[in-house]
Amino acid sequence: MEFTSKSLGPVEVVTLNGAIEGNEGQILREGLSRQIADGRTRLLLDLTSVDFIDSSGLSALIGTLKATRRLGGNLGLLNPAPTVRSVLELTRLHRVLDIFSTECEGVAKLAG
Repeated sequence: MEFTSKSLGPVEVVTLNGAIEGNEGQILREGLSRQIADGRTRLLLDLTSVDFIDSSGLSALIGTLKATRRLGGNLGLLNPAPTVRSVLELTRLHRVLDIFSTECEGVAKLAG
């Protein structure tokens, strides 16, 4: 799994590529924790190129959501691939996490 980020106003858009499983979940958690420590508490994760997520990845998402909200921010997901969206729906996380179909929509909502 690889990730890059870019700032769009107060929102940090983090683009993820590959599968988020096993050790990658911990790597993701640490990378997102660094973003939060640097004051970026409004995160939009672009999951377009993530083809698989397991419990370690879901745990990283939940932990990041809690951390951002504790600091007055939020976490949103951008365009999860069908396999990832299925996992989010199966675990009912789609009811807790904001899911956006476009970057503009996500940035506008998270910046608001």
